[in-house]
Amino acid sequence: MPRHTKTVGKVRKDDDDVVASASHRWMKHITVQGCKVRVELSNMDLYDADLQPLTMHLRDILTNVWNTCRKNGMDLDLSCNSGITDYGITVHIVPLLRAWPSCQRLKLFRSSVGNASLKALSPWVARGYAHELHLSDLGGTVTGDIVLQLFREIHSKGNYPHWTSKGEQAALWLRLEHNGIHNPDELVWSAQQEGISLCVHDKSDLGSVRPGAPYRSRAYWNTEISLVLFRSQQRNAIPQDDNANVRQALLTMLHTDLPAPQCARPSFRSEPHPLSSDEFQLWMMETREDAEGGANDSNYATFGDDAEFGWTFEDNLAANERLASGWTFAEIPTENESLAPEAVTPSRLGNESPALTPGKVSGSSHRPRASSDGDMIAEKKK
Repeated sequence: MPRHTKTVGKVRKDDDDVVASASHRWMKHITVQGCKVRVELSNMDLYDADLQPLTMHLRDILTNVWNTCRKNGMDLDLSCNSGITDYGITVHIVPLLRAWPSCQRLKLFRSSVGNASLKALSPWVARGYAHELHLSDLGGTVTGDIVLQLFREIHSKGNYPHWTSKGEQAALWLRLEHNGIHNPDELVWSAQQEGISLCVHDKSDLGSVRPGAPYRSRAYWNTEISLVLFRSQQRNAIPQDDNANVRQALLTMLHTDLPAPQCARPSFRSEPHPLSSDEFQLWMMETREDAEGGANDSNYATFGDDAEFGWTFEDNLAANERLASGWTFAEIPTENESLAPEAVTPSRLGNESPALTPGKVSGSSHRPRASSDGDMIAEKKK
């Protein structure tokens, strides 16, 4: 008897208007068959901002399926959406998969993702829930070292080959072709030298090897990963979203995996802080208004040669920490003003610097000056 298939279009009454209106757009593309949720949103012109209401809606559906069946599964197809970048995958899709990991098929091919998404997805992939992972023709940068890290994490957890519904074992079906990965054969050889069991399939093999099918040959029974068409790494022309680089810059700013500071402070998060779609749109609007208002027109006059390159988030953080650990001023004097000793509180002085103590200073008066490393040292006033 065939299982009943229904289209999911209802949302909770307390959902935001954004989620409710968005769910109508996806209504006929999200279906539930038994305990399986199928999300087919390929080539739907989705953007990162769409993923927040989508994942909220999917959480409700997966919860309802779980309450009914006491289990659930999901196929998630977000392929051919150039507006989806590393930001959307890292901030929205990865937390969804962390909460509801039973996603057997994930398709992201021909989206604008790259290394950051592969790194973020690796822990979930290694848990063994994924049967097929389609990451070919990506618009972002994919490098061999990140791919090798993915292989290592999968191998270290020992969850592949996975068990099929028929009680057989099958390797992870992984597609990474057309990503411009250099020396794919050398990468496979390096992985095999580390004990990772890989099998590379060319086009001629696809007639006899299919996703989820076990290997009949005893020599391949313990294969962990089936790399499909992996040797074909020439890139195809892929449309990339115009704001992909802007979102990547924002994702970089949100990452805080920096060296531990000298002073005690709360530990940093190793993952980006999620932004709502409203916050992201406000950030984009402020950036546009700054450009229209000429916020950067006087940068050369203000900052000199550094204006062309700017400071990274890490540079600003390092400068702030250096200032915090150096001198503090209650009042900044002008060239013609004398500086009272109690107006300056040094937290540290160089070995060559004379000590400043409150009260009258014998001999010549002194004033501080900035050294090349940002510290304040005493300078004899002529």
